[in-house]
Amino acid sequence: TVPLTVNRGKLHLKGRFNDSDVLDLLFDTGADIQVLYPSALKKGVRLQLDGSQNNLGSGGQTMRQTSSDNRVDISGLRWEHEPVLFIEKQADQADGIIGFTLFQDKVVELDFDQMVMTIHESLPLHAS
Repeated sequence: TVPLTVNRGKLHLKGRFNDSDVLDLLFDTGADIQVLYPSALKKGVRLQLDGSQNNLGSGGQTMRQTSSDNRVDISGLRWEHEPVLFIEKQADQADGIIGFTLFQDKVVELDFDQMVMTIHESLPLHAS
């Protein structure tokens, strides 16, 4: 179970990358990679930038630096060897973005009454 908040119509959660301080992260169901902004580096994220890729966004297409091997921790859940796209210009008040790929093989339940996201291994009985 991951606590959520809504700020300016966007879902936010707390997490860490590579043993950083706690980061404010957007949950973006359309993002196919994790994204970090400069504010994340100021909070202790250590990135080994070792590649690049095109990033298509609302401003067009831009070549961005990437980091291929990162650890992500969110509410007691941990992912190893995750890629990160680094965007050099702070585009939001959040420190980064969590995309759908972290939960690709899971069922994600969003409960806006309790303001939590629950990660399930399979479809829960109450949703069948």
